[in-house]
Amino acid sequence: MPTIAHLVLGALIGICLYYISDGKFSKTHVFVLFLNNYLGPDVGWVLGLGAITHSIAFWPVFAFVLSYFYHYFTRFTIEIDGIKNVELIDLERHQMSYINVYFLVVAGGTLHNYIDGMMNRGGIFYIVPEISSFSGVTWTVDDFMQLWETGLLGNIPVVALIIGILLILGFIFLFVWFLKNNSKKAGLITLSYVMLFMLTYFLLGSLST
Repeated sequence: MPTIAHLVLGALIGICLYYISDGKFSKTHVFVLFLNNYLGPDVGWVLGLGAITHSIAFWPVFAFVLSYFYHYFTRFTIEIDGIKNVELIDLERHQMSYINVYFLVVAGGTLHNYIDGMMNRGGIFYIVPEISSFSGVTWTVDDFMQLWETGLLGNIPVVALIIGILLILGFIFLFVWFLKNNSKKAGLITLSYVMLFMLTYFLLGSLST
């Protein structure tokens, strides 16, 4: 059964997204994200598919089916006027497209699986679940830390240090430019630079920082 951690984290993230987007990430978005962070993959236990829905590889597949029902219910809204007066209203149109609902279902369920992996399994995540005699494929936090420590290309100290220093100096300059411009374009360029930095870190390891 989902715990209060799912309930609180999903609600907080949804509310934050609602306010920082000035309502573009609507209350309907918040509710779908929140509900899938809370229930999401646990629906699989009811259907006998819990191990499958709690895996990184198969949750997005199951989400295709689950999203159909969430998409249907986006045509309804609830009006509350006191405790005794709660009304379900059919808007006769969907408030969100199916693909947007799908992305929210995947995001909410992925967050659910992250919490399960960290809190219930001590940092162990199933990429592919245990099926019959197949023991499954797992990835642990220790695996992740080790990968980023040594880098995919192994130890190349001189190259890692030179590229790392250049990227750090470049980021300082870019961040100052971003603060001065404060535009969406500047934000996207800065974000792309961060992704480049993360890729370098992934390939060359911790010496690049």
